[in-house]
Amino acid sequence: MALKLFVTQRTNRHVVKRLDSSVVPAVYDGNSFGTYGTPGSTTSTLQFPNGLTTDGANNVYVCDTENSRIMKLTSSLTYISSYDTSSTVGRPYDITFDSMSGDLYIVGVYNRKHVRIERITTALANVKTSGALTNPGDMYGKPMGIVKGYGAGEWIVVGHTSDLGITTETASFSSPFTVQTITGEDSKRYVGIIKHSNGDLYLNDGNKILRVNSSYVNTGDSNKVAKTTTLMSEANNGDIFLYNNDEQKIQRYTEKLNYKEDTFIDSSGGGAFVIPPGLFLDFDDGGPPIPSAPIAPGTYTTPTALAAAIKIALDTSPGAGGPFTYTVTYGTVVPNSFEIIQDPGGSGIFNLYPLTMPISGPPASIGPYIGFLTDRVGPPGPPGVPPGPPHIADVPVVGAPISIDAYDVTGLLERNV
Repeated sequence: MALKLFVTQRTNRHVVKRLDSSVVPAVYDGNSFGTYGTPGSTTSTLQFPNGLTTDGANNVYVCDTENSRIMKLTSSLTYISSYDTSSTVGRPYDITFDSMSGDLYIVGVYNRKHVRIERITTALANVKTSGALTNPGDMYGKPMGIVKGYGAGEWIVVGHTSDLGITTETASFSSPFTVQTITGEDSKRYVGIIKHSNGDLYLNDGNKILRVNSSYVNTGDSNKVAKTTTLMSEANNGDIFLYNNDEQKIQRYTEKLNYKEDTFIDSSGGGAFVIPPGLFLDFDDGGPPIPSAPIAPGTYTTPTALAAAIKIALDTSPGAGGPFTYTVTYGTVVPNSFEIIQDPGGSGIFNLYPLTMPISGPPASIGPYIGFLTDRVGPPGPPGVPPGPPHIADVPVVGAPISIDAYDVTGLLERNV
């Protein structure tokens, strides 16, 4: 068992990834779901994901918002099944697991007009769905969070409008929201909410964190965190995780709202590829690896930068009889891969997937390398390599680049898995 921080990212990310949060700063552990940078609606893709939760068995449930569905994944972020919410809550924005009932509660926007809540089982079967909990004029934002309230059957939603919206689950689950203000605070829209294990609510007003008791009185708040903060979640030890959108970092606060540390910091404002020392390209076509010159080690923050380094490694490869002229592009044929086109004559396209290390398989004398997935469109590839059918060159292919950024985080969840 180890502490893992699950993170969803939307905009031009469309992924959920898993970080090792037992170390500071947290590090990406190589487990992810979704095609980085490319939205989709298959069983392996996401489109603008938002909130997420886990059940008692540590299965992960992700709000795949623009696909109007809930994705159920293992704790290692492999696909299990999905649930269509288009006719119930519409676009789902947040989801939570109720340990008392053993069911999941989803909040979403139906028909772009109304907030609805749906209760489903962990087997992804509907239990009940609310009616419209808002009028169209009562909503000017998306719901940012749902937590269990203080009264029997109460649920609290924030983000869709000012203050807190409270509804009570009945047999039909249809009572409209009542508005609950916070004593000591002006009316405002909250963009994050936690029902803490200590019994209090923690609210994020976009600048700071408020601690609110069961009488809805503000009992204290943090100093201003940033101009723009978004979601929050409770850490495994009771600390508070907060996403600081201005500085693109995940921060940790104590439950007394004292700043503790930066848990995860954006490396570049974008994706990054980590190339360790001794990483080769492999001119293999089903036989023993033929190593290229090594790719210069380092963290490449753009595909263009890594493409340039790949091209240098190809041009200076002693095993292939170079230098030769290659065109290196990213994601034009296969998402999240590099396309290597040998010139002149367009003699072949090769899709390269960056891999984390170490890789098992190649001889120790060669060390880590990137494998070619060949997708031939013409004559054979690099000089001296015989033609052959498309193949993966002796190594497992990782279908997403190594992303170490903290851009536009929309979901945070720490669990011991």
